[in-house]
Amino acid sequence: MKVLYISPVFPNLNHSAAETRCNQLFPYLNKKVDLKVIGYGSEKELIPADLADRSFIVKKRDSKMGFFLSSLFSRYPRSFFKYYGYHVRKTIRKILSDFQPDIVHFDTLKTVCLAREIKDARIVFHVHDSQTKQIRTRMLKKRGYLRMADTYLQYFKVRYTEKSYYLRSDACIVDSLSDAGYLRALNKNINVKVIPLGFDQNIYNPEGSKAKMPEGSLIFTGSMKSVQTAVAVEELVEMIMPQIWDKRPETTLFLIGANPLKKIREYGEIDKRIIVTGFVENLSDYLRGAAVYLCPLRVGSGMKTRVIEALACGCPLVTTHEGVEGLKADDESLPPWIIGEAPSALAEKTLILLKDKESQQELSIKAAEFALKQNSWKAVSEKIVKLYEEILA
Repeated sequence: MKVLYISPVFPNLNHSAAETRCNQLFPYLNKKVDLKVIGYGSEKELIPADLADRSFIVKKRDSKMGFFLSSLFSRYPRSFFKYYGYHVRKTIRKILSDFQPDIVHFDTLKTVCLAREIKDARIVFHVHDSQTKQIRTRMLKKRGYLRMADTYLQYFKVRYTEKSYYLRSDACIVDSLSDAGYLRALNKNINVKVIPLGFDQNIYNPEGSKAKMPEGSLIFTGSMKSVQTAVAVEELVEMIMPQIWDKRPETTLFLIGANPLKKIREYGEIDKRIIVTGFVENLSDYLRGAAVYLCPLRVGSGMKTRVIEALACGCPLVTTHEGVEGLKADDESLPPWIIGEAPSALAEKTLILLKDKESQQELSIKAAEFALKQNSWKAVSEKIVKLYEEILA
């Protein structure tokens, strides 16, 4: 089976969930199918050796004024124009002619614009979540009439794409049932499939080394420049931690992730109990070293990679329903995480867990077992290949 996979972030440095996903999924797919990859990147030396002769690197279009104006009057979202340059179209046409893939797999909304180049192969859109939900999240932080107007405009363009353009695919993959239901409600003719995100069990497991952290440390991770992370950090620092510090003033909070916003960096400068690390090489060491992963996510959509990685390392999880969207425990068992919605509930449940070492240990074991069974990249890659086979059949 020949598969051409088009990724918006390859090769890369593992700075975001999307980057990590590609790096960890490709080795497993490469063992199961005849794989070639088109990636938007510049660091060619980062390409794994086993993909060196199977990868084609292209560039996004520059965001110049002419490009902005041309996208303004199109029915499609602006990201289409960034990823649909002449050089990219030329490259994909040559690969289609030479390689003649059975399946073309488009990763995220950004790359599905290239589906119009596909004539003979089957098409998979791996969009992960509903982007209109994400845009509604960004609306919460927009300021100024022009920015709000542009955000609303992009919202309706993305909605049109989700409702109509997704019909080009033979299958449209999302990470959670809620996103699947949303897309089916937009258009019942879209063939929506649910395949969860995964983690690399060689990196994220409870048996490795631990970072040196004060006892009882709390941790929250993610891309520290995203809106959903910024909203969560603001609630965490300003509403939840004061209640925890009232009972346990020595508690340390680690905020780990690349490119922290200025406001997030300032939290660490104001209070020494807040450690803002930026990007770290060995995130799993910190997840194994923390007492609780405190995750007050409120906005966004789809499954959360950060949460899966924490569970895989056996880090006890206290979160909202939004934080574990897309994760489902067996019907006969209790989920290996603790849910709280209001800031006061999240603080209270975290304090109880910090006091109870036995419950921490029990939750840690269940979390790692759950993640390995449901969400290893090996298991996810098998589900993707099975979908390929169903489409071709």
